[in-house]
Amino acid sequence: MFDRIAELQGEWWKDCPMPKNCAGNDLVDLKSPLLRENFSEDLSDADPEWLERHLTPKELAALRQKAGPDFFRTFWRCFAAKEACHKALARTGLVVPHGAFRELDVDLFRRKAVHVSTGLQLDFRFTDDDEDKLHCVAVLRGGFIGDDEVAGDVVWDVSEVPAGTSPGVFARERALDFIASCDDEIGSASKLALSEDGGLPTVLRRGKPQDWSLSLSHSGRYAACAFMIS
Repeated sequence: MFDRIAELQGEWWKDCPMPKNCAGNDLVDLKSPLLRENFSEDLSDADPEWLERHLTPKELAALRQKAGPDFFRTFWRCFAAKEACHKALARTGLVVPHGAFRELDVDLFRRKAVHVSTGLQLDFRFTDDDEDKLHCVAVLRGGFIGDDEVAGDVVWDVSEVPAGTSPGVFARERALDFIASCDDEIGSASKLALSEDGGLPTVLRRGKPQDWSLSLSHSGRYAACAFMIS
């Protein structure tokens, strides 16, 4: 299946030098003590200077409408969306500088994000949004993000990291197992390998890099991966 889809994409975008699939993900363990460092004890407020470094004026105004623990959750939803979009943009070679969080403006209601300098617009959604964790996927190009009613072209997995296991190692190994399970023609993760291209994770199949826009993330107790071939 993956090979056939790749052939179709190659025909549709044969004159475009950019990667066909540009997506990203991010994961937040909401129970991690580190996340609370800049917040008030009841999580209803945070250090103003710290917030201003991370949020645009519009985002900050929307956040100020939230009360109690919703304030804490909303900030981290915004942060996760920015990180996922950052990874999707990086697939095009457009890297948001480290710490330049205000270069991305996120609208949580519309599920849209804009790269301020270029005007590029991305779609995002939360596949996991519960009391324990947030997992966000974002798409710049390559397919439909999906919603609660219609499955999109992004495939993802969120798993708990086994005790005593390196989160980064587990995320990579779990990603290959998950990708192999999504296509009967692959069958086994032993037929795949992970490499890096410009600091971005890349899946190798038969020794060749695959344009699947693999994205990896881990936070606290969890690890996640997302990829797309549309």
